[in-house]
This record gives sequence, C-alpha cells and structure tokens, in this order.
Amino acid sequence: EFDWIQNHEIHPNEGHDIGVIAQEVEKVAPEIVITRDNGYKAVNYQKLTALLIEAVKELQEEIKELKKDK
Repeated sequence: EFDWIQNHEIHPNEGHDIGVIAQEVEKVAPEIVITRDNGYKAVNYQKLTALLIEAVKELQEEIKELKKDK
C-alpha cells in the first residue's frame, strides 16, 4: 500500500493505492514491466494476474504431491 505523491506533470494519480514495485517484478518477469517516456516503470497487471494464477496452480500440484508422500 502507498499514497501517491501528487505531481500532475508526471502522473495523474492521487490518493491511497495498492500495487507492486515494478523494479522488483522486473527482476523475475521483465517482459511485464515497461519504462514510460517519463522514466517511470509500470507493471502490466493483466499479465501479472496470469502469472500469479499459474503459480497458484503449480503450488497446488506441489501440495498434492507432498500430501501423497505422507
């Protein structure tokens, strides 16, 4: 969670928001991060959602395998 620093010359966003840090996402999935003309990085959340769904599926399979081994 974070609060936008108001600067309408750079971005139109205001108020309280929630998100991820683009530089951290870029380390593991650079294909879903862009650098805008103003130099700020942005995450494509639609593509991030798809990655997260697949990660949950993989974890579910791993849990299923671990439960079988008991």
